[in-house]
Amino acid sequence: MRTEAAKGGGVFVHAGRFYGEIKGAKLPTDTVALPEPDSLPARAAREIEGAGALLLIDPLSFPYEALEGMLGGDGLWSLPVVVYLDGLANGRAAAEAAGFLRAVLHEPLFGNLSSLDRIATADDALWEALRAEYGWSREQRVCVPEVPAGRRGERGALEGVVGRLLESVRECGGLGEEKAADAAQRRLLLPRFEGYLEGLEAPRVVEVGFGAGRRVPDLDARRVEYVGLETNEEAVLRARENHPERRFERLGEDLRFPLEGETADLAYTARVMHRLSPEKKRLLLGEMWRVVSPGGRLVFLEDFVRGPYRGEEPVHVASVEEFAELVVEATAGRVVLEDFESVRYPGETFFRGGVMTVGRLGVPERW
Repeated sequence: MRTEAAKGGGVFVHAGRFYGEIKGAKLPTDTVALPEPDSLPARAAREIEGAGALLLIDPLSFPYEALEGMLGGDGLWSLPVVVYLDGLANGRAAAEAAGFLRAVLHEPLFGNLSSLDRIATADDALWEALRAEYGWSREQRVCVPEVPAGRRGERGALEGVVGRLLESVRECGGLGEEKAADAAQRRLLLPRFEGYLEGLEAPRVVEVGFGAGRRVPDLDARRVEYVGLETNEEAVLRARENHPERRFERLGEDLRFPLEGETADLAYTARVMHRLSPEKKRLLLGEMWRVVSPGGRLVFLEDFVRGPYRGEEPVHVASVEEFAELVVEATAGRVVLEDFESVRYPGETFFRGGVMTVGRLGVPERW
């Protein structure tokens, strides 16, 4: 089913085994929908390269590994993704269905989804079971009409669902550049987090300036105690609604953390510090150092270049050396630089920033 090539922001639909069930649905002219026999990796790769979003109606038959190799880097996961889960578990109860989908789709799909992607299902119990597993935000769910089991397999059975799915694709499809940048950030941060927290029992992680809460699902709620700190009250309330099992606190004017000293294993910021005055940077850096235990880490993903805007040249707002000196000053030199890596975001020809890790020095005050 092909209307026009999905060029420049169109939608690639992998219908797979359910191709016949979407027949009759009115697809936009920039949408490409392929049945399973046509969804060979080479052809799918060509279509995805020109698409702006990906809709998986049959995620069980999608050729993930082959496409990752063909597209390279974050190619596949730099696109906003909407996943439809209904009809995949052959009538299993929610808990059993969640276990089945987790076993089959964790590595190729679920483990790669970000907070900018969407999950569609009519099954409340299935959604809650998977949300608890992966820490998905409640805003990520797309509610769709339930299709009676007796109708599955019929021509046009999903006609009423496809419209809602495409609507959700449009809602997140405009986030393509944002998703690509987010994928680059995850690639930098997640391996570091996993390495720093490996072997720790119930580690505590503090995020300073969580904003939209995009890193929250990346930290396993069953293992990691997450504390999000933010000055914006609306962001705090929204985060509490989306992730009721996590802790979020609002910072006051003094930027003092509502945490005891030496109680965290990792504290980090993502694109926060470059917006602040030197004095506020010192306050936050000092608080991050205070709450992290000796041997713990402070991680900063920061921009050192701003713009370009309206055709102007990029502006260097700070240097790596200046930021490192500020960290040393705010912590009285009680840190050691462990790692630094430059960051160049998709579509940009220059390095916009970098990710820096410092280790906290000192002897624990409490044993």
